[in-house]
Amino acid sequence: MSPLAAIALTLAAQAGAPERVDPALPEVLRPTIEKAAEAERDDKRGPSNAQAVLDAEMDRHRDPNLVIALKLRHAAIELRKKLLANERLPEAIRWEKAFSTFARLDLTEPGLAEWFDLTLANHAYAKKKLATKKQRTLEAALLVRGADLDRKTIERAFSEGFAKAGFTLKFVPAKDAKAILKVGVESVKHPDPQLRAARVTLGLESLRDGKQIWRHSLFRAEAAKELSVAAKSALDWTVRVGGRDLLFRWLGERAFHTFLEPGRFSMATGTDLERGGGGGDHDGHGHGEGGGRPGLFGDVPLPKIPPKTKGR
Repeated sequence: MSPLAAIALTLAAQAGAPERVDPALPEVLRPTIEKAAEAERDDKRGPSNAQAVLDAEMDRHRDPNLVIALKLRHAAIELRKKLLANERLPEAIRWEKAFSTFARLDLTEPGLAEWFDLTLANHAYAKKKLATKKQRTLEAALLVRGADLDRKTIERAFSEGFAKAGFTLKFVPAKDAKAILKVGVESVKHPDPQLRAARVTLGLESLRDGKQIWRHSLFRAEAAKELSVAAKSALDWTVRVGGRDLLFRWLGERAFHTFLEPGRFSMATGTDLERGGGGGDHDGHGHGEGGGRPGLFGDVPLPKIPPKTKGR
């Protein structure tokens, strides 16, 4: 089992959830997660208080998707607590590993930006690499296929997602890019004739000296009465999960090198070409999840749509 699969399964197991868990944060839970994140960082309240906030919210919901989302974040708090308490590791690595739990959550996750700052305060090497706004800017090229979403909408969605995490995603020509995002948007059939469905695919590449050293792909399909609404919803999920994967891969290359180490607590999603394709694997988020989020646009699921495998 790959390191990435191991961490994903650890969180899922601690959450009492299935192996494949949607990491995107349901918006209805955001205020609660924000309160829990504040409590976790508070010296007087701490992780136990944060988990109590989540426990209280769980008692209010019967929707299993919301309960699992809360349990996943409850498990992440527990894992961060244990990692920070592991005195067998140097302090910087403890913080690095604790911060890496956010690589299995949402790009816009409450607390992510604050935990990054806390990690830098306890990680001298990373602070030298990532302390300034310029150092936190990822220059990427965007390639778009499909007419259901315009380029500016896609750029804005990814840029806003990175900004919420405390980083800048700057779109530049391909010749100047450190990463490439390939976004495809297409309409797909839905079994309910009253609904329109759209699928957004995302291909990610990391470049070094103009050569591809890492690649990753995922997709999301959503349905709504209007195709534009379905496409924007699928794009939002893709930003939260695919953007997260790109961010943590880039952070691993920049400073948090344990994110990339095979056989350890690695966040190396995708295929690491410098390691002969053995740097990680796809964790299932977005793969085989073409059915969308049940209940979001009705209880009729989309047909299963296999991810594209060309070039992988």
